[in-house]
Amino acid sequence: MGRSLRYQVPGLERVYVNQENRDENGNAIPGHFFITSPNMTTIPDITQDPHVVRVRRDGRFATADFTLFPQWYASGTYYLPYVWKKPEDVNDPYATIWHKVRREDFVREEGSNIGGMGRLSESLALLWARLRRELMAKIKIEVSSGRHSKLELKELLFCECGMHFASIALLCAPQTYEGVLLTATSFQRYFLETLACYDYLTYWRDLRPNPTDEPRGAAHVIGTLTVEVELAVEFYDKGIPVWLVWHPCDFPLSTIILNLVYPTLELMELDFLDGSVALWSGPAGAVRNRVCQSLRMANIRLGHSAYQAPPGPFLPVNNQSWYFAAAILDQTHFYSLTDIVFAQETLPGAQVTSPVLPEPMDTAPTQTAPFNSSSSSTLRITSTGLRSSLCG
Repeated sequence: MGRSLRYQVPGLERVYVNQENRDENGNAIPGHFFITSPNMTTIPDITQDPHVVRVRRDGRFATADFTLFPQWYASGTYYLPYVWKKPEDVNDPYATIWHKVRREDFVREEGSNIGGMGRLSESLALLWARLRRELMAKIKIEVSSGRHSKLELKELLFCECGMHFASIALLCAPQTYEGVLLTATSFQRYFLETLACYDYLTYWRDLRPNPTDEPRGAAHVIGTLTVEVELAVEFYDKGIPVWLVWHPCDFPLSTIILNLVYPTLELMELDFLDGSVALWSGPAGAVRNRVCQSLRMANIRLGHSAYQAPPGPFLPVNNQSWYFAAAILDQTHFYSLTDIVFAQETLPGAQVTSPVLPEPMDTAPTQTAPFNSSSSSTLRITSTGLRSSLCG
């Protein structure tokens, strides 16, 4: 592959042997790299992966999105190679997790004081909530089994909490179409991350080495890119799609190339979402792999009127399944999801700190714009049936 990468990859620095970049016989030493795979017949075109990570018009991140394109392996995101690919069977229960959100999935909020607000269609939001609850039930059993340490469960619980809050936001929070789009795709990524972490702990981590000479078939997962031969061998033995990227000088003389193929890029949205900003422009690694997961608790508002706290306290509502309980706050604070108190069921606990993105997930900004009563509307609190049918 003669074209160059658009960002740095640790371990894949360009080779310079001497000033003229020629060998002892005067022949030019290739400075580019090659991609090989022991178990895949296609090669992802990593030269089309831009150095800037930025959201696209479909709410995804093109080649930087780990649900669409294999990412560079990093120990901080060890579970990403096990992210499921879209099922070929359209009737697969998880097929909707790859659903491309469109305008027809956006249902406008009737009676909104702010134009253009709406939610994800109820049928899709409820379906995703059901899948989320089923996965969370499996996780609860695994966590309570005592087979895993807190450190081993850290990423699983981190992703589970992000999935939970994104699901609640889709069910409860009117947003603009762009807000719904980004929250929906964040839920999809969090769901697949959570599932990958669960699969890793319950299957892939303890998978024994292949005892036969016949290699395992490639699993229907996204796979990974790596510059380390040992990792490539490990993933190959498990049946995980893997692509080894290295310089020509690193090829052993015994290398046998079976098929010469040209890299390809699957069809995906490449145009940027209007108004979006660059989230990352650094080297490959765990931070780049996770930077597209920018949904945080402080970004979620329960309704379009909850951007700022109205003056005065919220009073508890008697005989309701849940209510807001809060003291009088000054006008430099607003309510976040951590202010919600359930009478019969609690929201998920504080987000587990990620080793990749260490900021606390339940920390709200300490200052907001001064409260403007003319631009605020009444905070909607829906109670009947919410706990059992939506946020359970």
